[in-house]
Amino acid sequence: MSDKITHQLLHDIRNPLNAISMNAELGKMLLEKEQVEVETIIKLFQTIYEQCKNCSDALQKFE
Repeated sequence: MSDKITHQLLHDIRNPLNAISMNAELGKMLLEKEQVEVETIIKLFQTIYEQCKNCSDALQKFE
């Protein structure tokens, strides 16, 4: 795999993983405080789902 392709793949996976991590951490913090609306948690899970799909899509380019 060329350096350019490797760099692009790392970028395409690293960014969604960062978003997944941040949203999971925020959801955990909100749930621990028990002062969160269900809609907020749904939005966090939706973002996590979308970012997981982005990672999957990035990997499928290289199959």
